[in-house]
Amino acid sequence: MTKCSFCGICHKDKKKIAGEKKIAGVTDSELKKNAEESLKLLGDDPVNHPSHYTFGHFEVIDVLQDWFPSSPLLWQVVKYVARAQHKGNMLQDLKKAQFYLNKQIAELEK
Repeated sequence: MTKCSFCGICHKDKKKIAGEKKIAGVTDSELKKNAEESLKLLGDDPVNHPSHYTFGHFEVIDVLQDWFPSSPLLWQVVKYVARAQHKGNMLQDLKKAQFYLNKQIAELEK
């Protein structure tokens, strides 16, 4: 899902009105604050618990800490695979996972 080009929070594109200081009497900062509060009420916290990491029974970071406590490259592999179907650009995320997997393999082959 693409983030809003206006508030940076929601997933609706408001490019047409991004240059205005007020929209229906609401300032840009008020709109952003309201969007953040709304997302918290809906259960989406894009900083601490983004929806593309909290879609199943377990949050991705909890799995990574449990499975790979000291393997940062494997963290990246699993992170990108886990979110691939939920973030918006599956091919890009899988290529990132492949990049980190190749780095891990190269380190092990040294």
